[in-house]
Amino acid sequence: MKPDMVTVLTAKDDKYACAFADKIISESRETDEWYELFEEFASLLNHPKSLVRNRALTILAANAQWDDENRFDAVIEDYLSHITDEKPITARQCVKALAQIGQAKPKYIPMILAALRSADLSKYKDSMRPLIERDIQSTMEVLTDRNLVEAAMTIRALNKKEIEEALPLVWEVFCRYEAVNYPADGKAAFWRAIHAKEYLAMLSAFGAYDRDRLVGILATRNAGAHIALFFVDGAYQRRGVGRKLLDACLEKNDNSRITVHSSEYAVEIYRRLGFVATGEMQEDGGIRYLPMVLAR
Repeated sequence: MKPDMVTVLTAKDDKYACAFADKIISESRETDEWYELFEEFASLLNHPKSLVRNRALTILAANAQWDDENRFDAVIEDYLSHITDEKPITARQCVKALAQIGQAKPKYIPMILAALRSADLSKYKDSMRPLIERDIQSTMEVLTDRNLVEAAMTIRALNKKEIEEALPLVWEVFCRYEAVNYPADGKAAFWRAIHAKEYLAMLSAFGAYDRDRLVGILATRNAGAHIALFFVDGAYQRRGVGRKLLDACLEKNDNSRITVHSSEYAVEIYRRLGFVATGEMQEDGGIRYLPMVLAR
C-alpha cells in the first residue's frame, strides 16, 4: 500500500522527501505504477514551499508518458504558470520538465511554445535571468526538433476563409523578420496588399499544421506560377516546414517555372530551396524584393 503522497512529499525532513520523490521519478520512467496518484501530485503544484513545487513538477512530467486518460488537461495551464514561478529555481525546473511533457504529450506543444515565448522574466535578478532564458531556448529546441515536428506536421490545401485566418501569422512573421528592411511606406503597402479582398481572391494556398495550429503558409497566384506569400512561424523555421510546403505546392503545380519576389531576409532561404535570382534587388511602392525563379 502506497503512503499518503501529500504527507510524504511535504515532510519536514527534506532529505527524506527528496529521496522519495527521486524514487517515484525513477520508477515512473519504466512503469505507470504511480500514475494513479496523479491528482495527489498535482495538488502540490501551488504548495507554498518551492521544494515541494519542484517535486510535483518533476513527478508529473515523469508521468506524462502514461497519461492516456488526459488528466494533464486539468492542470496544464496551472503547470505552465510556473514558467515564471516566484522562485527562479522552480521556474527552471518547470521549463526543463516541459520538454519531457511536450515529447510525451505532443498536443500541448503549441501551448507550451506560446507560454515560453511570452514569458516575462523581468522580475528575476540578472544572475538568474540568463539561465532561465537558456533553459527556455533549450526546451524550445527540443520541442521544435525537425523529427518531432515532421512526425506531427500536416500539410493541406487551405480554403478562402482559412487563407484570411492565416493573415495574423503572415503579418507576425513579416514584422519579426522582414519589416526591419522596409521603410514605413513599405510596411503599410504590405499590410494593404495582404488585406485586399481582390488580392486574396486570387490566391491558392497550402498550410502547415502542427496538430491543429497553423505554423506556415505558402500561397500562389497566376495558376501557381508565382509565389505570393511564404511564411513560417519563427519557432518552426529551419525544421523542414518550408520544404514540405513547397513540395506540396509543386506536386499540384504543372508550371515549368515558378517565380517569387523575395524579401532580403528570405533570399538565402529561397536559394536553399533551389531558386535563383533573375535580376537585382528592386523596390516597388516601398516593398523591396529580389526577383527569383525555380525552374523544374
